[in-house]
Amino acid sequence: MIDLEPYVGITVIDGGQIGFDKLLSELELACDNAKKSPESYSVYEYKMYEQLQKNLNMQAKLKNAIMHDSWEVYLQPKLFLGTNNISGAEALVRWNRISAYK
Repeated sequence: MIDLEPYVGITVIDGGQIGFDKLLSELELACDNAKKSPESYSVYEYKMYEQLQKNLNMQAKLKNAIMHDSWEVYLQPKLFLGTNNISGAEALVRWNRISAYK
């Protein structure tokens, strides 16, 4: 048996003219938000658009960091406290944001 769960995205047109593309974008954002909501529905709010823009901006910065090799890898030793010997290492990857803009 297939378990289907509906998600509903809602937006409000407050008398002003709104283009079809903008309406569809608002509904899509509200629907995506509804998937995370316990009520399975969501009403579009401008903060959803702002969050999407932040996510896209961060995605672009990360892609730029990958293209410009802006990562630094550090190995942090793991010590066995009983003997104080190194039992392994943990790799830490740091994003050097300054080198991404050189």
